[in-house]
This record gives sequence, C-alpha cells and structure tokens, in this order.
Amino acid sequence: MLSDWKLQEMLEEIEEISGVGMGICNGRGELLAAVFTPGEEIREAVLQFIGSMAESQKMLGCHFFKIFLDGELEYVLLAQADGAEAYLAGRMAACQIRGVAGACRERLDEGAFLRDALLGSLPEADLLCRAKRLHIGNAQRVVFVIEAAGGLDEIAMETVRMMFAADSRDLVTELDGTTAALAKDVGRMKDGRELAELAEMIVDTLRAEALVNARVGYGGRAKSLRELSRSYEEARTALEVGGVFYAGRSAVSYGELGPAGLCEIFLREVFGENVPERFDEETAVTIRTFFANNLNISETARQLYVHRNTLVYRLERIERELGLDIRKFEDAMLFQIAWMVIAHLERQKAPIRKPQEKPI
Repeated sequence: MLSDWKLQEMLEEIEEISGVGMGICNGRGELLAAVFTPGEEIREAVLQFIGSMAESQKMLGCHFFKIFLDGELEYVLLAQADGAEAYLAGRMAACQIRGVAGACRERLDEGAFLRDALLGSLPEADLLCRAKRLHIGNAQRVVFVIEAAGGLDEIAMETVRMMFAADSRDLVTELDGTTAALAKDVGRMKDGRELAELAEMIVDTLRAEALVNARVGYGGRAKSLRELSRSYEEARTALEVGGVFYAGRSAVSYGELGPAGLCEIFLREVFGENVPERFDEETAVTIRTFFANNLNISETARQLYVHRNTLVYRLERIERELGLDIRKFEDAMLFQIAWMVIAHLERQKAPIRKPQEKPI
C-alpha cells in the first residue's frame, strides 16, 4: 500500500497545517510513521483499540481513528492533542489518508492488469472483463518500456506516474526493479515525431526530478487492449536491439531499428554463417527456462524434471551449435539480443495479411 516515507510526508504536512502531531499504525498495531514518539502505553492502547468495536476513541491524551479500505482495517491514526480542534484535524487526516490509500490500491489493480495484458497471459474474455471492472476502455496506445540505470526507486516510479496522472487512459506499472512500462493513449498524436519527443521528455524528467539516467524503447500503435502485448514486445526489442545499433541514444523506436542488412551483419558476427532460424521444442524450452531462472543450472533442472547432468549435456550441445556458452552471463546476454534481432527480421519479412484472410 502506501510507503512509510509517503505516510511520513503526509503527517508532516498535516502537522504543519493543523499544528496537531499525528502517528499512524498498520492493522496489526505496528507504528509506520509519526511526527511524535508514542510511549509504550500508547502502543498498548492501539492494540486495545483495534480489538474494540469503536471506530474512534480518545485515550491517553490522543484521539484514535480506524481507517478501513474495502471493509478491512488498514490503518489506525493517532492525533496527539485534546479538544475539538484535534478531533476535527484527526477526522480530516483520516479521510485524506483513506482517499490516497484507496487510489493507491486501485492503481495497484491497474498495474497488475497492465502487466498481464503486456505479457498476453490473459484469455481475451478475462482481459475484457477485468478492463470493464477497472473502467479501462479501448484506446489507441503505444507501450513505452523505461529502463533505469541502477534501478527504479519509489521516487522515480512516482515521477513517471505523476507525469501521466492527468489522463485516465494512460496506464503505468513497474515491471521489475529496473524497468517500468507506460501504455500511453496516443489517439491525438499524429506522427512519430510527437512520440519521439514524449520518449525524450520521459528521459529528461527522470534525470532532472529523480536523478535517474534512463533509456526508453517504444513499439507501434496498439488499437486494442489485446494488441498491447505486441507493442510491448516491440518496445523491449527496441530497447535491447537499439542498445546495439544506437548505443548513444536514450530513446529508440521499434520502427527505426537498423535495416535488415545491418541486422544480418550483426548476426553473422555473433553466429558466423550458421545463423539459427528456429529450435526444436526441447531446446527452446530449455533456453527459456534457463534464462527465467537467471542461469541457475540446479533450479532449471528441477523445473524441467531432468537430471543436472542431462541439462549440462543440453547446454553443451547448444554451445556447439551456436558458438555461445549461454552458461556465461556475457554470452547469454549476447544471445538474447541476437534472438530479438532475429525476431525483428522475421516480423519485417512476414507478409501483411488482408482482413478477409484467415491464418493457417
């Protein structure tokens, strides 16, 4: 839910305005933030208050308030003062925290939805049902993948969210400790120049306000929620492949990746004349699982239900075929980039299917 530093910031602002010192505990009575130091007797009183039926109570010179979200006790707010003014300040603070926490929870739900949509892990019926429940409509969106050198901290993520908070059709989520994704409504953007300016603005804002050096890759336009996964894959490819062909660029579009000839030269430098086109199912699953487990042989063997020596044999066979030992981090990263280049070339060569044609 809300981070401790955010709660602390809110309490300090409330004290500055109202002159009332406040503290806040979670639903288990653990102190999360405060502008005064509650004594042990106060902490015991909080536990007693949590176990009571009362929603607000005055004890030991403090007003206590319960803050519920979706019917569950989320926080207990303490207002350290007597009198009607302290009670009123506490009530207003409780309302403010409830509103911010509720918005944060809704944002987390939207973030989980966006992650599932980007990965294409939801059946279309489930995707549309969840979108309806969250009031997320179809729009023409482009997915931007934002990668931060050294990691995305809370300040950086909040900076990205605030940049796009004004438009409810824009969706933002954190993907892992170093990357975030933005599904931006681009219905009013007419050309690629505006998208490029937006990507550069994200980089510049993160550098200026969050002191974070970032790179941005973005894909093509997605006309529906289902197409977000395609735009996301293109954005990831732009980020990774762009790092090879446009090393000095901080923002790269999938549409401006290197021409086919340059890509093929890169692949020949990696694989020689034997550039792989596809792998059999066993090899493909082995490589995906090995990468998913961060090159951990024991865990990969366990998940594949094979003996460790069997997995080592497979990896050695892949090394003989590719000329890359993907057990080594450098070779593994090189292979992943090369495989994205291959996928990029396949998309370029794929014939455009007319609407009335059906896939085989």
